[in-house]
Amino acid sequence: MVASPRAFWTRALSGVDRDDGGEWSRHNQLTDSLSFSHALSRVFPPELYQTHPEFFPLESGKRLQPPNSGPAYWNPDIAREDVARYAAGAAKKYFESHLGVESFALGVNDALVWGESPELLALATPTQWFRERPDYSPVVFTFMNRAADELAKTQPEKLLGALAYYFCENVPPFAVRPNVVPFLTADRAQGYEAKFRAEEFDLQERWAKSGVKRLGMYDYVYGNGFLIPRIHTQLLAENIRHARSVGFTDYYAEVNPNWGLDGPMPWLLAQLLRDPAQSKDALLDEYYRRYFQEAAGPMRQFFEACERQWMHQVGAPYWLKHYRNDSQAGVFPSAVCRDLRQLLDEATRRSVSTVVRDRVRLTSDAFGLTERLVAFEAVRDQVSRTVLQRDKSWRELAHELGAYLSARRELIRFADALRRDSPLAIAPFGWDDYLKNDPLSAALFRIRDLADSTGERTAANVELAKWAEPIVSALWPAIQSAKSDVVLERNGQFSGELIPARRIASLDYGLSLPKEWISKVEPSQNFRAELSGISTSRVLRVSGTKDTMLFQWNALPNTGLVQGSVRLKGHVSSGTSVSVMVGWLDTKERNVGFKSFRLPDGDWSDSVTLEVAGLAPAAAVWVGVGLRIQNQILGDWVEMTNFRLRANL
Repeated sequence: MVASPRAFWTRALSGVDRDDGGEWSRHNQLTDSLSFSHALSRVFPPELYQTHPEFFPLESGKRLQPPNSGPAYWNPDIAREDVARYAAGAAKKYFESHLGVESFALGVNDALVWGESPELLALATPTQWFRERPDYSPVVFTFMNRAADELAKTQPEKLLGALAYYFCENVPPFAVRPNVVPFLTADRAQGYEAKFRAEEFDLQERWAKSGVKRLGMYDYVYGNGFLIPRIHTQLLAENIRHARSVGFTDYYAEVNPNWGLDGPMPWLLAQLLRDPAQSKDALLDEYYRRYFQEAAGPMRQFFEACERQWMHQVGAPYWLKHYRNDSQAGVFPSAVCRDLRQLLDEATRRSVSTVVRDRVRLTSDAFGLTERLVAFEAVRDQVSRTVLQRDKSWRELAHELGAYLSARRELIRFADALRRDSPLAIAPFGWDDYLKNDPLSAALFRIRDLADSTGERTAANVELAKWAEPIVSALWPAIQSAKSDVVLERNGQFSGELIPARRIASLDYGLSLPKEWISKVEPSQNFRAELSGISTSRVLRVSGTKDTMLFQWNALPNTGLVQGSVRLKGHVSSGTSVSVMVGWLDTKERNVGFKSFRLPDGDWSDSVTLEVAGLAPAAAVWVGVGLRIQNQILGDWVEMTNFRLRANL
C-alpha cells in the first residue's frame, strides 16, 4: 500500500523494532521522526554553568547549578533573550555540519523547575492553569519564536522542533513562527471521558491555527508500563483522523508494544498514519481476517471486550492513568478475566494451522500474565484491608497471607517463563512497579501480636514454617525477637516552628513543615496542604495533589530491622496512590533499597496505622521514613500525623 496524500509526513513509533531490526517499520512504511523532543539539557549542558551561569534557572536570588549526571530536573532560563540566541546558534552550528537534516530539537527538558528570573516572571505570572498544571506556553513559545527568528536570518528553510508538553500543552496567546514544529502531547487513551475527548479536539484545532506550517502529534500508545490489554482503537482512529484533518502533519508515538496484549493497536495505527480517512472498522476486518484467520471471530470478540473494559472504567482521567501502577488490575476484574479466557479457549479450539495456533498462543500466554496480576492484586488487597481493619484472628490473617505469597510466587514464575519463552509477548518491565506495595511486614507484626495475645506464638511459628517462604524466613525471626525500640524519627508530630514551603514563581514545590522534614511537591492547580492542631501535635491534610512526598533521613544504628509507620485518614480513589515508605542510603547517599505499603482505595474516615518494615541492606548507613501521595482526583484527601521510625533490637 502506498501512502496517500492524506498521510502524515513523518510517521515514527518507538519500540516496534526492538526485535526485528526494523523490518516491521519498513513493511508498514514508517519513517524517521523529526528532531523535536527533550533536548535542552544537551543544548545547555551542566558544564556550561562555568561560563554562563545566567543561562540556568534563578531561585531565591541564586542560579541553580545542575549536577553533571542524573536526570535533568531543571530547564534553562528560557525567558531570557540571550538564552534563545544561544539555542539558535547551537542549531545553526548543527545544521552546518548535518546538511540533509530538516529539524533541530529544542524540546524542553522533562522537568518541573523553571526558575523565577524577572524575565520569566514577566511571562509566567500571574499563574494561569491548563489541565490543572501551570500554563508555561507563553514562556516556551516566546523562547521558540526568538530562536526561530534568529535562525531564520541565515537558515530560513530549517525547522526547530518543540514539545507542547505538560506545562506547555496549551496554545500560547500569540502566533508561533512558521519554522517552529510543536509536537502536541496527550494521553489520548483518557478519552474514555467525553469531557476530556472534547477538550482534546478543541486543543488540536487551536494549535492548527497557531501560525505554524508543520505540526506534530505525540501519543502514548503503550504497551510497556501495562500488564493488561490497553485497547482503545476508536479513540486512536478518532484522534488521528481529527488531527490530520485540521492540519497536523507529523506523528510520533511511544508504543513499545506488548505484542501479545496490544492486538490490532500497532498495526491499525500504522495503517491510519498512511491514510487517516480509512475506515477503522474495515481495517479491523482485514486485521482479524488475515492475522487470525479461522480464529478471527473469538479473537475479535476478545479484543473488543478488552476495549469495552478500558472505555467503561470508573473514575476521572489523569495523565497516564494506571501506567506502571498496580491499580491497572482493577480494570479487569476476575469475572471479566474468566469470560475473556473462554474466548481465548474458543480461539484455540478453532486454530487449525500452526501459524494461527502460534498467534493465538501469543495472546493467550500474555493474557495469562494479566490474569495472574489480577489474582495477585485481589489477595494483596484482602491482606492489606485485614491488616488495617484488625477484624480477624491470626489464623485467618495467616491464611490470607499464604494466599498472597502463593499468588506472588506464581506471578513471578509465570512472568519469568513468559519473558524467557515468548519475549515478544510482553515488553520489558521492572518488578518494583507491581510488587513494591507489600503488606507482608505489617501482616507478620499483626500475626505476632495476635498470636501472643492468645498464647499461640508456637502455633504461629509452625504455621508460617509450612510455607518455606524465603522472604518470610528472613523477616519473621527478626519480628519475633524484636523486644524494644530505638526511636529514630525526629518530630513525627510536626511540632514547633514551621519552615516556609519552597515556592518558585508563586508555585508550590514543597510543604511548610518543621526543619526535620524534607518535602517535594509537583505544582498543580487544586493542590492544598493544611496543618491543623496545636503546635506540639499537628495533622497534615493534603488534597488535589499530582505528586507530593515528605520524608526525613536519620543515621542508622547497628541493627537489622527497621519499622516505619504513620496514622492516616482519608479518601482514596482507584489509581490514587498513598504509600508509607522506609528507605536506605549508603555513604554516598545512593538509594540501596526501600519498602512501601499502600493504603487501599476507599473511604478511611477512621484513623488507621499504615506501617512497613524491612531488614537494612548491608551498605546502608542512613534510613528514612516518608509518605508519597500521587494522582489525587476530586474528592480525594489524606490526613496524616504521628510518623514513627523505630529500629527493633
